[in-house]
Amino acid sequence: MSNASFFDNAPNRFQTGFAEVYRKWGWYFALGIFLIVLGLIAPGTAVGTTMLSVVVLGWILLGAGTGLVLLSFLTGRWSGFLLTLAAGVLSVITVIEILSYPVSGAVAITLVIGILLITAGIYRSVASFLMQFPNWGWSLVSGILTFTLGFMLLKNL
Repeated sequence: MSNASFFDNAPNRFQTGFAEVYRKWGWYFALGIFLIVLGLIAPGTAVGTTMLSVVVLGWILLGAGTGLVLLSFLTGRWSGFLLTLAAGVLSVITVIEILSYPVSGAVAITLVIGILLITAGIYRSVASFLMQFPNWGWSLVSGILTFTLGFMLLKNL
């Protein structure tokens, strides 16, 4: 398919997709209502939501760490065997600590996210100001908001 026919057919594909969404609007409406209800319930159960998030993230990371350990042995001749094995073992140890002490795990995860947001906000703000690409002001605003969000997160921790 050439680029010309790809872009020539774009309005037809858009209309077809829109017609499909229109036929199933009730499902999208129900999903929206369901997400609004969950959004209203979550702040009222902030501690429970946080603990559930930490536990779910812990189990996901446990699977990833275990997978790294297994992968390191499956590719034993690879030069990165020890690095992969160490990363897997450290992941598993970290997850065991997070699952053993979920409140401390939530604090640690919040701290990491806050630091990442502050770092990303500074980088985005400075890069957009120095590079000044088209519409760079929006990127600067995004960087400032990201930094502010990270700062507020750490301040309220």
